[in-house]
Amino acid sequence: MKHTILILLVATLSCTGTWTRAQKGWCGAFVAAEVYDVVTTIKTLDAGAVEMSPFLGSHPGTAEVIAYKVIGTGLLGLFLDTAMMDDSRGYACAGLTGAQLYVDFNNYNTMIKMKVRH
Repeated sequence: MKHTILILLVATLSCTGTWTRAQKGWCGAFVAAEVYDVVTTIKTLDAGAVEMSPFLGSHPGTAEVIAYKVIGTGLLGLFLDTAMMDDSRGYACAGLTGAQLYVDFNNYNTMIKMKVRH
């Protein structure tokens, strides 16, 4: 759990600057979906699942999964904060949240099929 707090901290810090309240809300939703992804990925890998990400390999360790998410989420937040137009950040965060929720639902279904405790 302490690792998920680190992910939240890194990602939340990347959602600063001139963000509107709605944009920060979408950023928070995306971060929550990222944390859920980390937790479910680690649980399913510990139960014997195979990771499908070409960046992580088929059997990454917990530290690798967490580092991948922290770095990726931090870089994404930095990109959204510096390279995106102010009025399009909310749409980008909403789209990213939707894509991440798709991954999360897949992880959840895998957990159910593998009978992993949630």
